[in-house]
Parts: sequence; C-alpha cells; structure tokens
Amino acid sequence: MTFKRLFVAAAMVLTLAGCSTTFVYNNLDWLVHWYLDDYVDLDRQQKREFDQKMSQWLDWHQQQELPQYRAQLKQLREQLNQGAMTEPQWLEHFEQARGHWERLRDTLVPDLVPLARTLSDKQIASIFKELEGNDRERREERAEQLEGLNQQEIFEVRYQEVVEDLERWVGELHDAQIEPVKVYQSRYRSTFEPWMAYRQRWRDAVKKLLIEHRSEPDFKRRFVEVMTRVEQFQGDELPRLREVNRQHYAHLLAQLLPGLDDKQRSHLNRELSELIGDINSMHEE
Repeated sequence: MTFKRLFVAAAMVLTLAGCSTTFVYNNLDWLVHWYLDDYVDLDRQQKREFDQKMSQWLDWHQQQELPQYRAQLKQLREQLNQGAMTEPQWLEHFEQARGHWERLRDTLVPDLVPLARTLSDKQIASIFKELEGNDRERREERAEQLEGLNQQEIFEVRYQEVVEDLERWVGELHDAQIEPVKVYQSRYRSTFEPWMAYRQRWRDAVKKLLIEHRSEPDFKRRFVEVMTRVEQFQGDELPRLREVNRQHYAHLLAQLLPGLDDKQRSHLNRELSELIGDINSMHEE
C-alpha cells in the first residue's frame, strides 16, 4: 500500500459520507506538501527519516483504519438496502467520516515534528509558496467559472454540481427527484470566503511557527496544537455555515432515498460494493 493510496482511501470515505471533494482536498493537501518533491526538496537524511515514518503510517492505516472504513461502508449499504434512512442516521455517518480524518491527522502530525525542526528556510518557503499558489488558483478558477453570471445562473451552476455528485452514486435522477435538490441548493450557503480566510490565518500561523520557533523547547506542543486544533482559526461564521449546510444535506439524502427505483438502487449498491472491494484490496496488500 502506497502513501498516495492511504489518502485515496480516506478521501473515498469522506466524499461518500457527505464531505465535498473540496473539503477532502483542502484537508489533505497540507500534509501532501510535506512529501511531494514538487513542493519540498527533502535532503537525503530527511527523506530517510520520512520514509521510515511513512512505513509506520501505512502499516497503522492498513491494519487499524481500513477495517473501520469498510465497517462503516457495510453499515451504510445495509441501512440503504432497508429502504430509508433518517436525517440523524446520515448525520451520524458524516460524523464517523470526520472521525476517520481526525484520527489520520492526529496520528501523523506528532510524527512530523522531527522533520519540521530540520526544515530550512528555503524548504519552508517552498511549501508555503505552493500552498499560497493553490489558493490563488482556486480564486482564479472560481472567478472564471462565475464571470458574467447573474444569481440565477450561479444557482444553476451549483445545482448542476450537486446533481452530478448524486448521479455518480445512483445514476440519472428522475424529474421528481430534482425538486428536492433545487430546494437544498436554495438553502445552501457558500463557505468559500470564510474558508479561504481560515486557510490564510492557519497558514500564516504555521509559517510563523516554523520560521521563528522551530528550535524552541516547546515547539512540539505548539506545532501539534496549530496543526490539529484548527478551529482556533475558523472564526464563528465558517463552523455555523458548515453545520447549516450539513443539516440541509442530510435532509436532502433522507428525502431522496425512499424514492430510488430499482435501477438506481442497483447502481448505488454496485458503487458501494466496488468501494468496499477497493478497501479490501488495499487491506490485503
């Protein structure tokens, strides 16, 4: 099992359980940038130490985490096949998925402390140049996507994105299934600006810590805190909007499930079974 597949497995479960692709990417990219040579050029000793840790992470993830992903997916498949799921049941799956991500983060972050201490100013600059560049690209792509559109047209773009996400799992939606999606989208509140502001605050705090304090005795405590207690950078608006959207999405899924026809249920079962099969393959490697 490779480092990349570790994150693919986590991303699959997070995406399925109500976390958007954007959420998954934004929460995984910070760690990927520590490793990929395009973002930071580790020296030989750093690479050796990182590879040793990576081997431990992969073993832990394969033995401890993949079975939990599989168990959740099997439970979800069983509940779906019973014909209906309530909003609280969906919300519980969202929480389980978030728990998977938090365990992954909380396990890996302390192991990054020795590497963080050895990073040069040039390496730190490389990491944050890439992170900042990614955010600029997000803003540019968003501006390009929405350029010249009125509010109704923006609504249609976002609505179609939700439809595409749902149709990945159940196949083509019927006309009667479209209206609940439109209602959901009308209630959805964009988190883009508060999310980008949060990323900036978090990034500035990590960068300052690495540059100014990585040789200090309490660096480990401060590093773990800034990397795992991210709510301190989120402010009030982002958590509030995310919770509102999460509730609305759970309501949408609870509405749609009872109305799936046999073809759609078969499609959903096939997607879930393939996902479980992928996790089984990774667990057996």
